[in-house]
Amino acid sequence: GFVNKLVQLYITLSSESLLLMKEELRLGRHEEVCKLAHKMKAPAGTMRISSIKYIISSIVDLPLQDAPAKMPELVERLDTAMQHCLDQLRKEFPD
Repeated sequence: GFVNKLVQLYITLSSESLLLMKEELRLGRHEEVCKLAHKMKAPAGTMRISSIKYIISSIVDLPLQDAPAKMPELVERLDTAMQHCLDQLRKEFPD
């Protein structure tokens, strides 16, 4: 029960954060994207999802001057990896 609730919470919060991140990126607010990524880093570590945590860390550690050129690709990679991961979690932990 507890683990299922924890996974469902992770799915919900991660999905919301990713949507916000993509919107902030679209608006060119790279610093806000970094802040959202930073909030996502610890939960990915807690869930032991190293592939997601690695991409998130790449976003967090990206120098702001490099953000316009590199951040769109990183967010796209995160989106793809996150969708795959969340789909798998939904299968393994149905609501």
